[in-house]
Amino acid sequence: MNRQGMKYFLCTGLLMCFIHLGIQAQDTIRLSEYLATSLIDPRLDYQQEKLYFLENTNHQLPFTEELSFRTETDEFDIRRQEYLVRMDFNTKKQRKAQNALHQAHISSVSDDREQIILNNMERLYVHWAQYYIHQLEISNRKELLANLKDQFRVTGILLKTNERYDIADLVDLEDDMDDLQSEIHEMEVLSQQIQSLINQQMEQSDKELDITNFISLERIRSVMTTIPRNVESHPRNVTFRNTKAEKLAEIQVEKADQQKLLDFAQIKYSGRGENTPYGREWSLGFGLNIPVKNSGRLDVLELELETLEEQEDEATWKQRMNLRIQERYLELEAYLKQYDYLTEQLDNLKKNYSIEHYSKTGTDPMVLLQIKESQIKRKRAILNVENDIYMTYIELLGLTGQMVELPFVNYLSEQLENF
Repeated sequence: MNRQGMKYFLCTGLLMCFIHLGIQAQDTIRLSEYLATSLIDPRLDYQQEKLYFLENTNHQLPFTEELSFRTETDEFDIRRQEYLVRMDFNTKKQRKAQNALHQAHISSVSDDREQIILNNMERLYVHWAQYYIHQLEISNRKELLANLKDQFRVTGILLKTNERYDIADLVDLEDDMDDLQSEIHEMEVLSQQIQSLINQQMEQSDKELDITNFISLERIRSVMTTIPRNVESHPRNVTFRNTKAEKLAEIQVEKADQQKLLDFAQIKYSGRGENTPYGREWSLGFGLNIPVKNSGRLDVLELELETLEEQEDEATWKQRMNLRIQERYLELEAYLKQYDYLTEQLDNLKKNYSIEHYSKTGTDPMVLLQIKESQIKRKRAILNVENDIYMTYIELLGLTGQMVELPFVNYLSEQLENF
């Protein structure tokens, strides 16, 4: 096994050991450990096997393409047996072109790994962010449910003393509580599904997820300044380059075949009999290819056309991806501004309608609970915007390819630690 293959297997093996030992020694799963599993994929193993095969098998074109031995009897006289040895050659240019094509194949297989890792890692980021948001939403709805229960109790008391309240108010509150409990149950089920999925990926069972170090929005603002505004760092750029290199290498192989001048060399022994001088019984022969327009030229033109089509696909993809990056960047900026606006509104609401202030002035307890309800619902709106921020942030990291730049960084942690 070569150095690169050995390094890959050692790193993967050590990574799996560290993940297993680390998880066994703790009661929770951390995001960095979960993200590291993006490197453990059967497709990556197959890629490594292909790479090992290509690097450790001889794909060099031999100097001798074919060696043949022929014999025939002249006029059915076994004393006049003719013998011929013929050798077909591969030129130096053919061997060089074939070697370049083989190296292009190796590069193509090696660099395909980054695209697989990117797809895996983006999916893991989304799972973790969804779980985090679900926990915040469940907490928010439980807080609202507790508020509605308080309103239900207070309304029941006020029904006896205050004519402004009637039984319909209790019915409405009870309906709201039932709807809210259904929402909480649905979110808890979704949250449990994500947690089970992550535990399964980590080969664990029923371990909690450690979301205490989740990235803040202020940290996201600072990370945004480091995210490129184009697609140049995306792994698919390497794929395009490798595909182009393969096509160009195939063209050179075809051209080398067409430009082959010496086709074969042969030596012949005529075996004419005892009366023939020995030197006249031997002869040498060569076969030369005369350059003409043939089907090989059409193959070269076809490959050149495919190269131009690949370049067109690359330009189209870059244009589309750069546009998406600009759109997501603008969306992320807009979501952050919306978050600031809603947060400011909530702060003003708390300042202008302070529960502590109104509780000291003898305000109707139902009014106090309704003020609190309004604040909780404002928090829910803020959580919806936070979800949009996290998902757009993750998508932006994937679109630009920054997510898989080495060394790997945990972009959902406050400290942005490496893993």
